[in-house]
Amino acid sequence: MRKLFVYSFLGALLLCGSSHAQDTVIGGASTNKAFHETAVEAAIWGMPIVAMDAMRQAYLRDAKANYNDVVQLPMTWKNQVTTPNSSSIYLYINYNTKDGPVVIEIPAAEGGGVFGAIDSAWQVPLADFGPKGLDKGKGGKYLILPPDYKGKVPAGYFQVKSDTFNGYSLIRAIPISTSKEDKEKVMTLVKKIRVYALAQASSPPNTRFIDMSEKLFDGIARYNETFYETLARMINEEPVLEHDKAMMRKLKSIGIEKGKPFESGSRREEWAAAIDEAHEFFKKQLLTKSVPWTRNRQWGMSEAGINGVKSGFTYKSGNKININDRAVTFFLACAPAKSMGDATVYLSAFKDGQNQVLDGSSVYRLRVPANVPVEQFWSVNVYDLDTAGFIREAPVVGIDSYNQKMSKNADGTTDIYFGPKPPTGKENNWIYTAPGKQWFTFFRFYGPKKAVQDKTWILPDIEKISPMKQAAM
Repeated sequence: MRKLFVYSFLGALLLCGSSHAQDTVIGGASTNKAFHETAVEAAIWGMPIVAMDAMRQAYLRDAKANYNDVVQLPMTWKNQVTTPNSSSIYLYINYNTKDGPVVIEIPAAEGGGVFGAIDSAWQVPLADFGPKGLDKGKGGKYLILPPDYKGKVPAGYFQVKSDTFNGYSLIRAIPISTSKEDKEKVMTLVKKIRVYALAQASSPPNTRFIDMSEKLFDGIARYNETFYETLARMINEEPVLEHDKAMMRKLKSIGIEKGKPFESGSRREEWAAAIDEAHEFFKKQLLTKSVPWTRNRQWGMSEAGINGVKSGFTYKSGNKININDRAVTFFLACAPAKSMGDATVYLSAFKDGQNQVLDGSSVYRLRVPANVPVEQFWSVNVYDLDTAGFIREAPVVGIDSYNQKMSKNADGTTDIYFGPKPPTGKENNWIYTAPGKQWFTFFRFYGPKKAVQDKTWILPDIEKISPMKQAAM
């Protein structure tokens, strides 16, 4: 695939230009080069808001939720959002401030806690919940204000200003242990969350909770021509931000214009080709732009994500926006926090120790050293490189150190296997991968100790197992 934009660790920032794209004419015949290049750029620019709407549509369609309902997401492959953890209880909320401010009430932590963030339609984090949030873990009322809100703001609220009408919150509920009693306590805490319009504050309605734990929540963007239909719809729903005005002129040249319906017309194949190129770009960046956590190891962090943390996930530098890094981040993940603390460390691996892309048809092993330095637990999850979500229909999507069935070696190490089928006798230490599909994994440390933070504890690379070696186990 040809290189689309300049991209470097220092963040080569692309400022959307103001030129008006036109098809070129060679020998009297109009070409589609300018259309294609602008459509690819539009997909990269629009990735965050299209991904947000994919989650919103799952909320409205699959959960049959209304704005301000609280949806409990599945802990299986049926949680189709980007890179979730199958060990965590996730609660998802969509809000819309078109008719006025919205209140989210977070309870004080007891018997566990809730952690999360409020994000705009562009997935910019606006405020956090929990110990790192405005409430400091003591609970409180968060008031989300619409763009350019001029109304009176009553006392007693944490004000959250947004430049979009739509937005969402992803909240993680953490019990203090894995006991049934502690899990029940944290779910009791969760049921104290309230979401309602400020206009209803004098007599707040009961918040509806929807349990999707056994149902499909299909919230990942589709990388086909419908991507542009979604992009056009979101442009019509949201204000045009100052730094996006130049992009609006480019979009108009390919038939996406605020205030007008989008018609794909006779160019459906061209739209499909453009989103296919953008999709390949996202995947290639993940495979080639990872910053190693320790020397000579594949485990690392996405360069785009690191640059996101530096900018508070706005990806702004002056009047410029790094749309490449922003797109890759929100292809890979969702729900960034405003304050990135040290409570967790997430490492990703896209290749094995031989620098080969992880292949779903093969069998691999990760040998986790004994005594992983964490206060709480560690977990491993597998994701489909095409979607950055759980592999659909996967019988097992992850493993964590709370798993009492998982076997350990005599020296305390733990072998985790990845493949279409588990090696004989290793079923409890196995995570499914789909034949013919590329995949990647996250290793998460919850409550990482000093040895993780200072990188003196080393996680070995994933190794591919030959058929002969597998048969001998």
